Amino acid sequence: MSFRKAWVYWLPSFLCTYLWVAAMTVLSDLFAGFGITFFTAGLLVVLPALLMSFYRGLANVILSGFLVDAAIPVPFDLTNTLSFFADVRGISLFGEMPDTVPAFFGFVTGWMIFAFLVLRLVRSRLDLRSPAQWIAGALVVNAGIFLFWGLAMSWTQLGDPLHWLGFAVNFVFSCGVLLAFGWWYFDLVTCAHRICGIDLVEERDIECE
Repeated sequence: MSFRKAWVYWLPSFLCTYLWVAAMTVLSDLFAGFGITFFTAGLLVVLPALLMSFYRGLANVILSGFLVDAAIPVPFDLTNTLSFFADVRGISLFGEMPDTVPAFFGFVTGWMIFAFLVLRLVRSRLDLRSPAQWIAGALVVNAGIFLFWGLAMSWTQLGDPLHWLGFAVNFVFSCGVLLAFGWWYFDLVTCAHRICGIDLVEERDIECE
């Protein structure tokens, strides 16, 4: 059985996702003292949605979403960050939520799945070989997920200008990371598949369409 038809077909991309999420977690920890969190979940949706078959791409996005949700260092309803600076320990990125808002696992995963389905619908209008369009798609998807995540995390503070200032700062830094390192991530994923004998760009998997 060829690797393309094996059940572990999604493994190269998932391993790259693990490395990316781990790197973003470490980076966010380093900047926690400044109240900055790097949110880049949108990047993980693009290649599975555009270059993989539906079911394998969906499985990849679901597993990637679980990694992102698991990497969030605090419960859904309490976004306090822990810093290595004692005087800013307990600072809040989006503000604290009241206890009436349920904490649950999979919030980001749900929006990643939704973004995956949207990209599947519009991918016929995109140049699937263009890394520039991959980056543009990642920025748009990431902005959407980040917006809904931020609104859900702090809906009681939407009238607070400081909340929106913090939101804008984190959004800008997250976009900067995507623009600076997103190309590297896409190269890592495509190269990992080439090592396994699959060229995602030249031989787009149309199985199970």
